[in-house]
Formats: sequence, structure tokens, C-alpha cells
Amino acid sequence: MSYTYYTIKIALDDDLRRLNFDQQPGTDGGLSFSELEAQTRELFEIPASTKLRFTYVDCDDDVVTMVNDRDLKDASVGQRLNPLRMKVAPLEQRKQTSPVLYNYEEEQEEQENSEVYNTREVAVDVNQQVHTGVSCNCCRMNPIIGLRYCSTTWANYNICSACYQKIGHYSGEYEIVAQQVNQPPHEKTPPVNQPPVDPVADAQAAMEALALQRMQHQNQIALMRQQQYYNDALCRSMVDGARAVASLID
Repeated sequence: MSYTYYTIKIALDDDLRRLNFDQQPGTDGGLSFSELEAQTRELFEIPASTKLRFTYVDCDDDVVTMVNDRDLKDASVGQRLNPLRMKVAPLEQRKQTSPVLYNYEEEQEEQENSEVYNTREVAVDVNQQVHTGVSCNCCRMNPIIGLRYCSTTWANYNICSACYQKIGHYSGEYEIVAQQVNQPPHEKTPPVNQPPVDPVADAQAAMEALALQRMQHQNQIALMRQQQYYNDALCRSMVDGARAVASLID
């Protein structure tokens, strides 16, 4: 007469333990999930404050997490896993920190009292800002007053806001440079040695910029015409299809 018993093998890292039962786990009167967890803590000397995670490999070779009696019954009775090989892993407790309340009024008051955010000290009229030692390569304004635009293509190529409105805004080749605040009357700015201006080179650079802008404009026109051609062809195809359907109906 053969004797049947049920086995559960539990592994924690490299430590493997074996539990044998006369009655099938997960059934009435058999081992419950809470009892399995208690015996696991006793075997591996795991404190009750540490949460445990039980996993096993089912009949489809998938790793399944076991959390209650229903999962234990499914593995032992439903899938008839004997021995039932399981792995246990302690879960680290996450430290709970109290939320930090954001005080908007307090931060706003600190910004108003700070020298960095004191707008009364840094507020300057944009139209009156002077870029000392920098001249406009188009209209020769020296120094540039107001907004200053620096070319991202040519080195040391700057234009004023008026020239930017004429030629610069047609492309994205210019960027605004941080403005310089007017110096107080009692503070003198030391002279800056500027390299001699070559009008021929400046004119050639301006012509190249205009030629590049013209080429970009022509490319855009060509793309628009190509798209229009495709749209016309699609419309003609739709019209021909409608006529063909109409002729079949008639």
C-alpha cells in the first residue's frame, strides 16, 4: 500500500528547506497561506515586521506570485504541483517621510527681498540699453543701442533691431545677446580695441546671407508647388472615380 504525502520546497537565496504534509495544502483542513508564511519565518528566522514575497513556477513556466489561500489552492490542487517549489524574498520597508508643505507666500517674500530678484535694481528700458564696443555690421551703428542680434553662422557678426526687422527675421540665424546696462555717468568704461572693419568682407557676407535666404525661399516654393501638384492629382483621381461610379449607376 503506497502512502501519498505532499511536499513544499521553499528557497531563500541559496538556502533550501523542505516541508512535508499528510493533507493536501490549500484544501479544508490542509495548510493555509498564513500557516505557510508563519512556518517560513520560523525556518529562516525572519522577523514578523518584514514583509515576504512568495513566487513559484506554474505549469506554463511562468513565475507567479502567491499572496493568499486562493493562490495556494490553485497551485496545489488546481495545477497539482507536488512538490510545490517556491521562492521567498524579504521586501525592504520604504521609509515614509512626511510631506513638505509648499509655502508660496514665504518664497515670494524671499524673492522680493533678494538682490537677485529685486526688479527695482535690474529693471532697465530695453530701448536705452547700450552694447559698448559692438557695432552693427549693416548700418554701422556704433555702439548698438537697444536689442542686439548676433549671427549663429558668422563669427562677430552683429546687427541692430532695425536691421533685424529688414533682413534678419527671414531666417533663424540670429539670436538675441544679453543686453548691457548703461554705465552710470561717474563710471567710465575702458576703451575696447576693435579690429579694423573690412567693408568688402561685410558686404560679401551680407550678400551670401541674402543668397542663402533666397535659396531657402525657393526651396519652400518648390515644396509648395510639389504638394499642390499632388493635391491636384488626387482631386482629379477622385473626380474620375466619381464619374465612373455615376456611369455605372446610369
